[in-house]
Amino acid sequence: MRVLPELGVLLCIEHGSCYIKTNVGSHLTRKYSLKGVEKKTILAWLGSGAETTLREDHAVRPTHESTPVYGLPIYSGYQCRCDSGAEKDGLKPQPLQKKEKQIRQSYYGFLSVSLEWLRQHQSQVHGLKDFKKRQHQQAIESRGGEKTEQAEPKRYREVRLQTL
Repeated sequence: MRVLPELGVLLCIEHGSCYIKTNVGSHLTRKYSLKGVEKKTILAWLGSGAETTLREDHAVRPTHESTPVYGLPIYSGYQCRCDSGAEKDGLKPQPLQKKEKQIRQSYYGFLSVSLEWLRQHQSQVHGLKDFKKRQHQQAIESRGGEKTEQAEPKRYREVRLQTL
């Protein structure tokens, strides 16, 4: 384990995940079966000195340009191309219909390892209700199938990302 003060988290390299003050105790109990004095000693160490950089509420999100965090796995994921920054890829950003939590939204748009979460984001925030139908049609067209309507640009792109 090591503290990442710039992100305000404790990185557990063994399990490839990060923790803030409010959930590190449960991780120590669940994954390491630590209880009593051992657990209290570690939590006291985390609450003292330079280790007080662990955040109480949420992790600081690294910028898109930052280098990968050593010890965290890199996943295949998706980026919404309807959000800010999409115009450089030939898409015009859709107006936001609902306010999205800033913790999931950045200049580079919504990022997720789940295509279902991306679908929910595009439906709730951008009002795109026909995501599955459009995705199915694009899959048919990519296999050389017949076009039933003018193909539109993909509303997401595949990316590599890390999750805290």
